[in-house]
Amino acid sequence: MNRGIDLVPVVADSTSTAKISPFIKAFPDRLVSVGIAEQTLGGKIAVTCNAEPFLISRANEQVKVDVCYNNINVKLFGLNASTHHSIDDIAVMRGFGNIEIYAPSLPA
Repeated sequence: MNRGIDLVPVVADSTSTAKISPFIKAFPDRLVSVGIAEQTLGGKIAVTCNAEPFLISRANEQVKVDVCYNNINVKLFGLNASTHHSIDDIAVMRGFGNIEIYAPSLPA
């Protein structure tokens, strides 16, 4: 792990589902748990890992205005697709602009 990268995981009380305990052990001072108020951090690269509907639907206005319109360097990871899926999340995010979307999958 490159110690020169200034990443700060921002989680909504989801450290267990985000599977980031190795990161927390290596960098205990970098974790920010903010409940349901995920925010960007000045001078840091915010990384948030949350259940997909909470990442896109609940934080829609904040992602659109604070992240995409201002072209802020934030990493958003949607989790738990098997239990917390959203059928329109990619379509919504594509409309915002200034965002790269990756949807990893296995071949059928």
